[in-house]
Amino acid sequence: MTVRGFYMAAGTPPSAIRYWSDTLQKAMGLPGYMALLENFDLYPYSLVGRPLQEYLKQKIQEYREDAEKMGVRIWRNRP
Repeated sequence: MTVRGFYMAAGTPPSAIRYWSDTLQKAMGLPGYMALLENFDLYPYSLVGRPLQEYLKQKIQEYREDAEKMGVRIWRNRP
């Protein structure tokens, strides 16, 4: 599954994150949202805010573990 969405840069003010999280939640609750997903053959998997952050953190860890098992070289940009 590919997670599509809007991502904000590190350091984005919390007020901007709250605004966009709330706006996206409202948009996903509109009647036409499901029809739009069906039209583009997208799976209705809606995560916003903290749940999305936790999901991505978990997936990144899984990908790192899989890469290590396969012997894929991983570049580390952080100390």
